[in-house]
Amino acid sequence: MYVRLYTVVGSLVLLVGMCSCGNQEKAAPPSPTATTVSPSKPKRAPGTQVGHYTNITLSRSYSLRFDDDPVNKRSVDGDLMFRQDISAHRISVLPADVRGGYRVCQNRTGRSRWLDFESVTAGRSICVITESGLVGLLEVRKFKTGIVMDRGILRFDLTLWQGEP
Repeated sequence: MYVRLYTVVGSLVLLVGMCSCGNQEKAAPPSPTATTVSPSKPKRAPGTQVGHYTNITLSRSYSLRFDDDPVNKRSVDGDLMFRQDISAHRISVLPADVRGGYRVCQNRTGRSRWLDFESVTAGRSICVITESGLVGLLEVRKFKTGIVMDRGILRFDLTLWQGEP
């Protein structure tokens, strides 16, 4: 009850304040200063290893964000999604005789956005390039699709590098 009353009163005060300012000249927006600039992440050179994570388990119907604790965080929308297929911004499976790395993933990952389940098996390597430019190498340890949509498991090791802008 009190929350609704405060919300209504606050809205009216805001509305009255906005209406009473209609005839006044508009002030110029403040010029940016060093104190108003938001901090940004430090720039990394392309090819710099950002992280290496082992034994990540991703259940079906979930996804991972590579730049936000990929070992523990699960999200609805992420950089690597495991649903009806395995999808990402850019994704590809490496041939069995090719050893993965930053340059290999950068050069061999085309524009494909998804993988068929048949192409993913334990022991294979998958390259992913995210929208933010991170380059990932997944080394698949275990893959099982499951019979029901919310069943299935993808277990892998992940190495991440800073990609090219």
